[in-house]
Amino acid sequence: MLSDIFAYHGDPQAATAVRDGQQTRPQRKGATAIVHIQGSLDREGTRGTSTEVAAELIKSAAADSAVDRILLRVNSPGGKVAGTSDLVDTIARARDKPILAYVQDQGTSAAYWIASQAKHIWANRTAIVGGIGIYSAIADASEMFNRMGVKVVTIRTGAHKGVGTFGTSISDEQQVELQRVVDSLNEQFLTGVSAGRRMSIDKVRELADGRVWTAPEAMKLGLIDGIGSFDDVLNLGTANADLKPLSAKDRFDAAVLAKVEGGADHQAAVRSVVAEQPDLQAAMHSEANPDRPRGTRSRSDLRERVAALGW
Repeated sequence: MLSDIFAYHGDPQAATAVRDGQQTRPQRKGATAIVHIQGSLDREGTRGTSTEVAAELIKSAAADSAVDRILLRVNSPGGKVAGTSDLVDTIARARDKPILAYVQDQGTSAAYWIASQAKHIWANRTAIVGGIGIYSAIADASEMFNRMGVKVVTIRTGAHKGVGTFGTSISDEQQVELQRVVDSLNEQFLTGVSAGRRMSIDKVRELADGRVWTAPEAMKLGLIDGIGSFDDVLNLGTANADLKPLSAKDRFDAAVLAKVEGGADHQAAVRSVVAEQPDLQAAMHSEANPDRPRGTRSRSDLRERVAALGW
């Protein structure tokens, strides 16, 4: 049903039509097109979101004069490489309008690749983010077949044709070739995240070991830009939707606030963040912005700053 993956915010008539399963465009300007990226991802949408359908909806919203911005609502563990890269390219081409992403609970693997193409990414506080990288799993059941007295014979035209046929063994040479393919596809993933997040490829490689992070951790690492509720993001408005990327000082303040709200003493929280994130402190000094307040802020000041940033 169309309403499972597409809705409008800011135009009740269009929203009602979408809930009824009809693709009706907004009747007035200022609408936010919400595209849901949920469940397992593949072209057909067999167990979740169809990347092809999502791409078409984004194209439609990008071309619609009544839509001011596009919001990707992400709750997905990822999915197949096939289709994901096409959707990523579609999002990149649609960025004449502000595109935001909101990770609700999970945005990992292919889902993060997609979200990384948005200008800004928000997440709820307990969301899991990251999982950068790809993998392929092939069962080598040859020993089991041998014990059963079954021999699988592959008639093929080359040494690598039919690799992974169930019941056959996988040679070291074949495994090297499979790794080559995985590495090549993974390079596309890393390059996409680097471009989308405006992050150096070397930094992306450091993070691309398959690990996932909680939203506060992901924000410290620069994988997301803010933490808040879905309604918070909807209520930002198009003016705030085009915010500049968070500065190192903004991320430092957010990290300190997270520790303070967790019960830590303010100065102890500052020392902890400095010790845990020396690169962030160095980035703060390199910004060299004379208009930015120096030193640390009080707890109330931190809360006010975080609220102002839409977190």
